[in-house]
Amino acid sequence: MKKQILLMTIFILFNPLLSLDFHNLSFDKAIELAKKENKLIFLMVEEKYCPWCVKMKRTTLKDKEVMEILNSDYISLSIYKNSSDLKRKFYSRFVPTLFIIDPNGEKELSKILGYISAGSLHDRLFVASRW
Repeated sequence: MKKQILLMTIFILFNPLLSLDFHNLSFDKAIELAKKENKLIFLMVEEKYCPWCVKMKRTTLKDKEVMEILNSDYISLSIYKNSSDLKRKFYSRFVPTLFIIDPNGEKELSKILGYISAGSLHDRLFVASRW
């Protein structure tokens, strides 16, 4: 019993470290936060029933190294393709589409169409965050 309580406590304490922090913000609020924290914006454009979006969230975005770089260097945001909050210049006909955007929310630094592996995404995120 004590062992189970200890394991549950460890899981509860360290669970936030094991997940990607998708901010529940509007795009405009994400820009404000990115400016304030001097971070880039990682925007995932998705659809609710997109199998590739689900796969990306279950695999690529659960990768430890991907989560670490996103949580430290980016404000991560997920917006549905038809959301009124999505800015026209970051609209995509395909999902998932990933954008890396400057902190001012004006310049697209990178655009990735479709599913991407954890290793490839990590490399793209690393390069973009070092510019």
